Amino acid sequence: MIEKNQCDRVFWVASYPRSGNTLTRLLLGHIYFKMDEGFGPLNQIMPYHLGESYKSAQKIKTDFGDSIFLKTHADSCPSVSGFRNSGVYLYRHPLDVFLSSYNYCFITQESSAFKNGVCKTVDQIFADGDLGYYFDQFMDFGGVPAFQSFAGSWVENVRNWRSFAKENEADFIAVRYEDLTSDCASVFPKIAQVLGIKVTEETADEALKFINSRINHRIADEETREAAQGFFWKRETYYYQKYLTENQINRFNEKYRDLMGELGYINKDSQ
Repeated sequence: MIEKNQCDRVFWVASYPRSGNTLTRLLLGHIYFKMDEGFGPLNQIMPYHLGESYKSAQKIKTDFGDSIFLKTHADSCPSVSGFRNSGVYLYRHPLDVFLSSYNYCFITQESSAFKNGVCKTVDQIFADGDLGYYFDQFMDFGGVPAFQSFAGSWVENVRNWRSFAKENEADFIAVRYEDLTSDCASVFPKIAQVLGIKVTEETADEALKFINSRINHRIADEETREAAQGFFWKRETYYYQKYLTENQINRFNEKYRDLMGELGYINKDSQ
């Protein structure tokens, strides 16, 4: 439990895995902590609530008092007794999440996520003709089964957090990853407003450009290329269309029509 003298508020950077959590924390780190060289300090400045000590989190002064940033993938807001909770919830098109998640499982060698325990990249799975096997698992479970213990299903994660954000709109904001990446100048200042700090559109835009340049540098560098290409795999949006068939996409949209409509990914009233 966090001692009362640590801070006045916890600002959660929450998401289902592979939905923009790292990008958002990189933006926060660059703007608020001048984290300009390398990404190593990220998990110390803004640690994962489970598995890492919150004591390494760095305090920041806001309009609401001292705050710290904590990352979470939990399917509901963690309780920090005695502190005001605020934060941002990031969500992303689930089929992009689906593909990125399995590529990440390959990077981390999470063998339990794979058929017969054999770790493969998404491109290897696609080439072997096994993508349908993983897609059916994702659709039936509503998420990645290997993430259940710490994130629940994607469906419940998104529903719970978006409902929580609506009920606590003064302290929480839900943001689509696609909107953050396509219009950071407008979207990030809204996140900052919830945090209690003013950020200009120009500052937000420059921060995203800087982070993208650093990622590109890591991908180009021989020593960091493999890890960077893996973690930041397919940075474009809606790339699921290159891997999944029209039938698979339609099946997913039909099963989760109401939710996908609420998120703005389909017209839920269309036939």
